[in-house]
Amino acid sequence: MPEVMTTYPIGIDLDDRCLTAAQFRSTRKGPQLRGLFCRPLDLPANGEADGEAALIAALKTIRASGYFRGRRAVLNLP
Repeated sequence: MPEVMTTYPIGIDLDDRCLTAAQFRSTRKGPQLRGLFCRPLDLPANGEADGEAALIAALKTIRASGYFRGRRAVLNLP
């Protein structure tokens, strides 16, 4: 019987200082870490628009890292 590989959603934790992402994959030995990434956030104190741009840049960097598969994500907001 062929083995079905499961892609777990990407877990994203948003903190005041860091955006962290992790994802597991299913293997014959059980769940295994596929990717782990932490990106410091440079959130300015002067405006919400600048903070939004920093958050989008961090998410794009994590997505471009190549450590993750799929488009499903689970967020943990502060």
